[in-house]
Parts: sequence; structure tokens; C-alpha cells
Amino acid sequence: MKTLNATLQQRINVATKELRRSNSKLKHLDEVKDEFMSIASHQLRTPLTGVKGNLSMVLEGDPLLPRQEQVLKDAFNSSDRMVGLVADFLNVSRIQTGKFVIEKTSLTCGTVAQQEVEALQPIAATHTHEAPLNVEGRDSPSSPTSRNCAR
Repeated sequence: MKTLNATLQQRINVATKELRRSNSKLKHLDEVKDEFMSIASHQLRTPLTGVKGNLSMVLEGDPLLPRQEQVLKDAFNSSDRMVGLVADFLNVSRIQTGKFVIEKTSLTCGTVAQQEVEALQPIAATHTHEAPLNVEGRDSPSSPTSRNCAR
């Protein structure tokens, strides 16, 4: 019985060492991943901000042909979404380090839905789909079809 207990204890000790070693490797990989996400997000944000700024200047400058203006607005909106995505990656990094702050704001769901539909319109148009939206009183928080959403 003592031999069996000693053998089991030895196996437990070996398994415990392996688990500790694996856990240490996983912690290190998690730290490397967090550092990569932070660096990559910062490196992506800088050129995207420049692209977005340049598109904004062109749109606000001399008059454009309607098609040119639409293409530039689509590019501006796409770059804006990418900046938001990069910000989300940075927020993940902040959450993991405990530096994330949540700021609640009030807005109407109709406005949010309208923004999303407008963002999807170019994609829908390339697939012969429509993304219609009709929300009555979308800018009025007191409207029965509009609810306040926390963002």
C-alpha cells in the first residue's frame, strides 16, 4: 500500500510540475499577445488617422462631382470604422491591464440603426440588396419607437 501511495504521489508531483510549467508558458504567451495587440493597434491607428484626415480635407475643399464625393464619403466612413476597430483593440488591451474606463452616453436606437444601415448601404448595393429603414421619430428619445441605448 505504501508503494502504491508513493507511486501515486510521484505521479501527482510530476503532473503538478508539468501543469506549472504549462501555466507559466501560457502566461508568457498571453503577455506577448497583449503587447502585440497594443503595438499593432497603435501602429494601425496612426496611418488610419492620416487617411481619414486627408479624406476629410478633400471632402470639405473644392466642389466634387457627385460620384467622386460619394466614393470619398464611403472611403471616409470605412476609415472611420477602421479607426473604431483599432480603438476596440486598444480597449481590449486597456481592459486587460485594468485601465479601461466606461463612459455612458444617451442616444436613440433609431439613430444607431440609421447609422448602421447607412454603413451597410454600399455593401448591399454591390449585391443588389436593399437595407431600408423607417424609424418614426428617430431623433426623439421620447418617441414610442425610439428607446435610449447606452453606448
